[in-house]
Amino acid sequence: MVNSAITKKFPEKYFWKYLDLLELLLSQNGRITDAVIILSNDGDKKIKKASLQIQNDLKKGLSISQALMETFVISNAKVISIFKAGEESASLEKALRALTDDQKKTEERNKRLVDLLIYPSIVFSFSILAVWIIFDYVILGFSDIFANAQELPRISKFLLEYSGHMGGSLINLLWISIFFLFLIIVIQKNKSLLSGYYYLSIKLPFYNIFIRNSSKRTFFKTLALSQNVNIPLERCLELALESIQNKYFRNTCEKSVREIRNGVDLCDCLKPVGLVTSREYSQLSLAQKFGNLERIVTEISLENDRVSERWVETVMKLVGPFSILFLGGFILLIAMGVIVPLFSIQASIGGGF
Repeated sequence: MVNSAITKKFPEKYFWKYLDLLELLLSQNGRITDAVIILSNDGDKKIKKASLQIQNDLKKGLSISQALMETFVISNAKVISIFKAGEESASLEKALRALTDDQKKTEERNKRLVDLLIYPSIVFSFSILAVWIIFDYVILGFSDIFANAQELPRISKFLLEYSGHMGGSLINLLWISIFFLFLIIVIQKNKSLLSGYYYLSIKLPFYNIFIRNSSKRTFFKTLALSQNVNIPLERCLELALESIQNKYFRNTCEKSVREIRNGVDLCDCLKPVGLVTSREYSQLSLAQKFGNLERIVTEISLENDRVSERWVETVMKLVGPFSILFLGGFILLIAMGVIVPLFSIQASIGGGF
């Protein structure tokens, strides 16, 4: 019976740390078996245990890619695919370097996005909190004052009718959010539901644009990584297609890309399914003609990442001002619905004396 401690998989963050150390040792002209032995004496207990497990798996005849899959939780299938392809083509060091460099860039990009999210999230949360306090406490306090008013503006009536219910609405919104989160988890676990989601997502207007752009970015990123590892183009395309999450869109792309076996140029295979723009089509066409496909694919991949980052940055920059504008508009509504009638009541009372 295998010890459960030996078969335990380590979290993904240790996988990337292990890969980084492995790449460093291999870059010093070391062998993979020697690198694993060195890491089994590492000061980090998790890395040490993981390396001992990998060492045992290698002794059993497993390849390094199989040993890594047995040892670590790896959420991205393309990582192992590229690693395995690098192993098969005797370009393991290149595969390691390409994967670790890409992961570092991804982590840096994610950190920038998190930093961008902080300010708009605070402003938006403060706006929601302010609206809740005003509706459920401030306006509610004026209900007795306006109770005997003969005539109130429509805005005032609306605010008074809705006051005291904002907290309940926010709780309902929270429950709806939890329900959708639960639904997403159920869909991801159920293959039939997931297939249905993939089919609908590629058919829905506007949302399908997001799916196509996301798939395109993943496709070119994987294609660029694969080519950097000196993998044959046909195998690179297979890996790139595997990285497309939406299976319906992936099947469509596979049918088109398969035409490359019949002598069709890569750019002509990718254009019908929307994986390249007119500009990118021209770039790929020239790249194939002059033999610098790897460089152009990398440039397209980097440009796709930059476009995605700019789009997210633009949205995040708009959230803050939009929240302030929303809060300002709400305060103006309060002024029109509460303060103005209050002055009218005061004036009528004053006129009565």
